[in-house]
Amino acid sequence: MRTLIGIVAMVLSVTAAGAAAPGADPAPKKRDGITYVSGGVGLESRAAMEAMAKDYNVKLVFALESGEYVAGVRVDIRGASGAKLLEDVADGPWFMARLPAGEYTIGATYAGKTQSRKASVKATGRQALHFRWPK
Repeated sequence: MRTLIGIVAMVLSVTAAGAAAPGADPAPKKRDGITYVSGGVGLESRAAMEAMAKDYNVKLVFALESGEYVAGVRVDIRGASGAKLLEDVADGPWFMARLPAGEYTIGATYAGKTQSRKASVKATGRQALHFRWPK
């Protein structure tokens, strides 16, 4: 009986941890001098990201053409020379980065389909880029 209770408790704690993950506050990351954050799965995560938005000058949004958000998008940011500056997989439908002023090509791959956008980042202001894929 004790073993059964222990197993049930373990299953419940794993389930609760998995359920909490979408609402968890996104944690900023830093790679090669670029600070970025991704998330936005659930209202709490989106609210946390909106509160952080002032610290980032580029925002990427990922969705299907039907409007449903998607996660697990591979993001590839390249500088004007074509050199890869950052590559990561988005934890949610929003990806924000703090980039130096300059010209960039931003690629986003979802379900094996890649889209690219040009971004001209200024010293001040913010830029939002939207990527949409067919269902």
